[in-house]
Order: sequence, then structure tokens, then C-alpha cells
Amino acid sequence: MNYHVAKKCENMKIPIKYDKKFNKIIKIVTILTGVFSLVYIILLMLPQEATDALNSAIIPIILLGNGSIPVFLLCLALLISSSLYLARLKKNTFEVPESRRDYDNDLAKLPRKQVVENRYASDSQKAFYLSIIMYGFAIIFDIVYFVRWRKYVSDSMVLFFMLIFGHLLFIIVGGFIKKQEDTEKYADDVDVRSDKKPRMNIVEASWILIVMGLVAAFTILTANTMTDYIYKSRNSSYDETIDDFKAKATLEISSTNLKDGKWDLEITNTSSDNGENNLSPQISFSRVQGAEYYVIYMVDETANNWVHWLATDIRETELRAGANKDKYAEDESFKYIGPYPPVGSGDHTYTVYVYAMKGKPDLDMELEFDQSFLGPDDFYYDYLNIAEQGDINTYGNVIEYGYISGVFGR
Repeated sequence: MNYHVAKKCENMKIPIKYDKKFNKIIKIVTILTGVFSLVYIILLMLPQEATDALNSAIIPIILLGNGSIPVFLLCLALLISSSLYLARLKKNTFEVPESRRDYDNDLAKLPRKQVVENRYASDSQKAFYLSIIMYGFAIIFDIVYFVRWRKYVSDSMVLFFMLIFGHLLFIIVGGFIKKQEDTEKYADDVDVRSDKKPRMNIVEASWILIVMGLVAAFTILTANTMTDYIYKSRNSSYDETIDDFKAKATLEISSTNLKDGKWDLEITNTSSDNGENNLSPQISFSRVQGAEYYVIYMVDETANNWVHWLATDIRETELRAGANKDKYAEDESFKYIGPYPPVGSGDHTYTVYVYAMKGKPDLDMELEFDQSFLGPDDFYYDYLNIAEQGDINTYGNVIEYGYISGVFGR
């Protein structure tokens, strides 16, 4: 060794990354945060009645729970990293330190039985093989994306090549890591190296590749979501606003209960005995050629689409007022509750939609009633209009639709 290299070695200080003290502390913190995270997850799974008993204590529990999970994951990563580092020290014949301060945080000052170097050079090759495997999985999912969408969206070709090009990063990073198996230029983090560069250990390389894998998964999911949106928008399956959706309505609807843009008291649920009101509105509309049945959907637009009328199997084109209390009184597919806006809340807009259907939607969905639910456009796109369900939804189950709208307030 020449003078300059020897001088450099003399001045170089290789820090001790972890000691037993740190490992014990991080182990305790990992266990505590892990237990708290588990309790928090269990609480989230409990029914609301059970959590209501905690009263005001639930808020700090939620705040601590939200914070404990990322802390647990971080501590777990540090516990794994420190445990493996101490194991490597021992395998390299070092005396595992209780505290780094006892040796001035200098690896060269740690007692050891014999000098061993580059014992973990093969880690670089292992990490390289791992990057190739992850690249292979990314390519498989890229191909699945392309096969799924190439028939439907021409733009998928561009996104496919972008994914392929972006995922080459696995090969680039893997190649960089593989270079570090050169024992002439690199040494392990548990070696008292001279002029050599530090080699990335298998734990560090694995964390980097895991993060890259998560990013790759996110890009593939994003590509599928974007392409799905493009497909639906081009097939008239998405509108920008509810007004755009209403502009496409063609089915003419009328109601004798709607006068000068206002719903009369007969259809409301504001009487104490509900004897003279809470009647479903009189409604009539044109028969649509090819329609097997009709769906009626009435929402309070002012109250975030609060559902007041949900009738999913109507076979006639005219219903008299109060059909919910006579002809359809026992029909589970016919549900109605009249407008009952809070006193002093001003006028609410109540809109009745009628959808002419070819057949039953090919999608299972639990339909909500007397609560806030889907907007009439989302109800149409995400449920009613799906005629065939599969990898790509086939639309066209709704032949025609229309609406009437009015206000009521008290």
C-alpha cells in the first residue's frame, strides 16, 4: 500500500451502524406499536354500537392508531435491518457491541478474531436476480393490460410502451447493484474497507426494490383506471356533470302533482298521521319500444341525492297518485317516502327519473333507500346501464330515460 492510500485508511472512519442497545430499544417499540396497531385494526372491524361505548376516548384512539401503523412499519424495517447487521458483524468475527460509543462509533476499533472481507459480495447478485424477477412480473402485468384493452382503446398502445419503458428501471437498478459484487472496488458495510466503496447490502437493496415494485403496481393500476375512463367516456358512459346527463334525457314525463315547478303537499311526508299525504306522485310517460320494464328513482338533489322513491320493476306507463299505498303496497321492489325537508332549510329540489330497461342489470348492488345514495347519473352508469358484466362492461341496458323536477320547502 502506497503512502497516500495508507494515509487515507488511517483517516477513514467506518461508522458502526447499529448496536445491541439500539436493537433492544427498537424491538420494544416495534412490539408496542404492533400491539397498538392490532388493537386499532380490531376496533375498526367492530360494529358501531361497540365503539360508541368508548365515547370521547375514541378520538385519541383513532389519532394514535393512525400514527402507530406507520411508526410500526418503520420500526419493523429498522429491527430487521439492525438484527441482520449485528448478525453480519458476528459472522465477520467482530465482537457485537453493546454500545457504539464504547468504540468511538468506529468499526475499526471493534475487537475481532480474524480479518474477513467481502463475505457478502454474493448479495449483489441475489439482489440483481430479485430485480429481474420483479421486472418479469411487471412485464406480465403490462402485457395483461395491453391484451385487455387493445381491442377497445387505441391509446392503450401508447400507455403500454410507456409502462414497458418505465419498468426498465428494474434492469437499470439491478445492473447497478450487480456491479457491486466486484471485490476490487466494493466492500461490505461490515468490512473495515480502505479505498473501496461501500456495497449495498441485501436488506437495503430489497427495500429499494420493494418500493420500486409498489410504484410499478401503482403505475399499472393507474394505466388501467385511465384507460377504463377513456373507454367509458367514448362510449357515452360518463358525463362531466349531472346537467350533461340531464341534457341527454329524451323520455317525456308528466305528473299532476307538479304544478308551476312545485310539488304539492299530497306527495310529502309532513303530516303527523300521514293519512292524507305521503302518496307517491301520479306519473305518466311514453311507452318505449323494446323496454321490458321501467325503473323509477326519485332523489332530493339538495340533500345529496337522498332517495325518496325506488321502484325497480314497473310494467306500466302510468301510475296514479298513492300507488305505494294500494297496488304496490306489498311490493318489496316499490319503496316510497315523501319529501320531508327540515323546517327552515328552504326549498329542496326533488327530481323523479324514469329509466326504460331492456332487462335486469348484470351487476349485483345493494340499493339504498331513505338515505343519501348514488346520483341519478351514477345510478345509470354504475348499475342500470350495464347489460353484460365482464373484464370490459357492455353498456346499453337503458334504452331511454327522462326526468321531471320540482321544489318543495317548509
